[in-house]
Amino acid sequence: MEVIVCHINADFDALGSLVAAKLLRPKALACFPGHINKKVKELYSLYKDSLNLTLQEHVNVQEVTHLVVVDTQSADRIGKLKPLFARSDVKLTIIDHHPRQALLPEWATTHIEAVGATTTLLVEEIAARKISLTPSVATVLATAIYSDTACLTAGYTTARDATAVAFLLAQQANLEVIAAYTRSPLSDGQRSLFEELLASSQDMMVKDAKVKLTTCEVSEYVDGLAVLTGKLAEIDDCDACIAIVNMDGRVHIVGRSKSNRIDMQKLMQRLGGSGHAQAASATLKDASLVTVTQIENLLQEIIQPPLRARDIMSTPVRSVTPATTMAEAGQLMLRSGHSGLPVIEGGQLVGIISRRDLDKANHHGLENAPVKGFMSSQVVVVSADASLEEVQRMLITKDIGRLPVVDASGGVIGIVTRTDVLRTLHGKSYPHWYQATYRSRPDEETLGDENVTAALETHIGKRTMGLLLLIGQEADRQGARAYLVGGLARDIFIGHENVDVDVVVEPAAIPLAQRISKLLGAACVEHPKFGTATVTLPQGESIDFVTARTEFYAMPAALPDVENASIRQDLYRRDFTINTLAVVLNQGQFGKLLDFFGGRDDLAQGLVRVLYNLSFVEDPTRIIRAIRFEQRYGFRLEEQTERFLRNALENGVLEKVSREKLRDELQFMLSEPAASRSVLRMDELGVWPHVLPKFMLSDQQIRIMRGIAQESLGIMLDQFAVYMAVILMYRPFSEWSALVESLKLPRKTRDVCLEVASHAEMVSRAFQEGKSPLSDIWLMIEELSVEAQLLIAALLGTGVFRQLRELHAKVTERPMVSGQDLILRGISPGPMIGRILSELKKARLAGKILTQEAELEFLAVLLERTLKGGN
Repeated sequence: MEVIVCHINADFDALGSLVAAKLLRPKALACFPGHINKKVKELYSLYKDSLNLTLQEHVNVQEVTHLVVVDTQSADRIGKLKPLFARSDVKLTIIDHHPRQALLPEWATTHIEAVGATTTLLVEEIAARKISLTPSVATVLATAIYSDTACLTAGYTTARDATAVAFLLAQQANLEVIAAYTRSPLSDGQRSLFEELLASSQDMMVKDAKVKLTTCEVSEYVDGLAVLTGKLAEIDDCDACIAIVNMDGRVHIVGRSKSNRIDMQKLMQRLGGSGHAQAASATLKDASLVTVTQIENLLQEIIQPPLRARDIMSTPVRSVTPATTMAEAGQLMLRSGHSGLPVIEGGQLVGIISRRDLDKANHHGLENAPVKGFMSSQVVVVSADASLEEVQRMLITKDIGRLPVVDASGGVIGIVTRTDVLRTLHGKSYPHWYQATYRSRPDEETLGDENVTAALETHIGKRTMGLLLLIGQEADRQGARAYLVGGLARDIFIGHENVDVDVVVEPAAIPLAQRISKLLGAACVEHPKFGTATVTLPQGESIDFVTARTEFYAMPAALPDVENASIRQDLYRRDFTINTLAVVLNQGQFGKLLDFFGGRDDLAQGLVRVLYNLSFVEDPTRIIRAIRFEQRYGFRLEEQTERFLRNALENGVLEKVSREKLRDELQFMLSEPAASRSVLRMDELGVWPHVLPKFMLSDQQIRIMRGIAQESLGIMLDQFAVYMAVILMYRPFSEWSALVESLKLPRKTRDVCLEVASHAEMVSRAFQEGKSPLSDIWLMIEELSVEAQLLIAALLGTGVFRQLRELHAKVTERPMVSGQDLILRGISPGPMIGRILSELKKARLAGKILTQEAELEFLAVLLERTLKGGN
């Protein structure tokens, strides 16, 4: 016998889970194990005939072979079925949305996921199986989800809950009924209890969190304490509310939290209960087991200390002096991305200048006026110890965008902006013109302890590993921080071969590079202007050392300005999240992975994601780079990233890029094995028309590219030249010269393209007329570059392409008769020798000469003919 059971004191989610599980397991018995909340009982009574549930007393415990437990993981909460929980001979399935308990039977099959309601998990399976629901059942299930997620507004609500509700509404769930049960007025008993809770409530401050605690005792059980506690929290500005009520011989404790710092689940677990971080409860049989003092002590343990201004402020602070011109202040705002700057004089804060002030100055033509004439001198500041809540409150009540953080002497040590607060609260930055797209990990402490030493050594070998260890040791000796970054840090996770060693150093790269080159007897080329150096080892390998830096763009497609920065800022300037991984090389943390921007997850999911929405605007060449990475690894553009890419194209950013930079990116892309796929993807995304005027990719171009990509040519080719020529085939050959010049192509690529343009039509005409044998066709192109030969052959068709390749192989074989042989046979040096050798070659190409004897016989005929002709 299969039995489905929920928890005692069943709420709407327990009812919904029972009903949904029964639909999925029609042969099972589904039952309540005990008390049902009053409103739940009313809804059940209304739809009882449609729900097909069973009374627990009708279940013979001894006959149960499979127990399905929904909406709880506790054996203590399933009534008389509890003994089955511990029997390994009874199949046990647990379906729940609460955090996983540590001690579950090892033989249990679990489906535990963090969604707003257990009913959601089961509705997802119903939808997947395409099971149709009656309006009655859909209403019960929707009520369960709405109730357990506070009508989809609770902090633990997920998109999956909303999707489940949408499915149920499509199945004709009745919103009027749902509203009646999720927003019903308080009963007389509940109203009286609420008044007592309100009257006996007291506020306490625990680690700067305001907690409302209320206790009372009533003679009989009253349903809905969780609802009343939630209402109590709503009517007061508190971070958490806890109600302790002694009724019906038991102590019922309910907690509601509005703050991420206060985890109610942890609190209630200490009291034997369970729930979520924002909503949890516990029930005790003995009132002496809990006191207000005990609750307060537990709160001291579980409440996290608040974030302070010092934890979220930006530092160092970019500032200006009163004498700075408004134009200079505007440039600094543009470069730094700030919307306001502190004005400092003599080490003290004297004002704030904002973008709004700058606009006023520009409007009146006063760009060269000093800042002091426009700055606001009434500056609101905070101390470094101010809590996040206090900072929020000041930004809102004062309606300002930034708060300078000052020390005891009034010196500015940092600045907190709305962006900093929003980033802390939501994990990303939200100004309307600039938005981060990565999944933020705000600080190094949240990155986890993943160490990639073993994977790194497997990927690069012991010799290079020893080199990295040496760099880390020397960095320690210099008091510096060294990190492996770039493609090598990325490719260790996907097994892609990469031997380029790029090292970022804080605070300066050149001293470390100098020391490493001295130790290894290597050459060191320094670039002090850029803070970089390249060390070339005696074996030929090179290591690039770069000072950690940040970049900002004064205008779209411009070259970036650069400043020294932290490793996090250095990684943030990179193109895609998958390229933002870094590995610590210092001895104490060697091999620790730094992943501030979710690059590891995007690698696992095969996503190419930019870090912020203006990425393609600031550096449009990233459009081509994104496609190159996508096709190289078989990844896909992240949805939002593709939208930003298309939007950047529509705004013409690629047209602002210099032709040299564009050419370089195309050369990188078209030199890779996935070049043909990249060309097609560029066409799909509409990139080519922004590179070449009026571009349209034809079926012939696609056929040629695929043919080249699929053939094993066995010869070294300039792949960029080949693909560039195929791309230019969208225009008549007469226009190629101008196109080649406009693209600033390198000499080899230019020569190949012009060879094709000057010979292809002539060869094609000769072939189509059918008057010239294939051997003559070959002789028309044999003096061209191998790339041009390949392309012209491909233009004639796949079959001809392969035949000409065979002819190429014959021609490149060492000839049996040379010019010297002809001189020895009496032919005077001159044009005649060339004509005889050409006739021999044609005969070889035509298959008339297969052996040395045959060639000598044919030569004798030619010589006789030549001598008769008097030559």
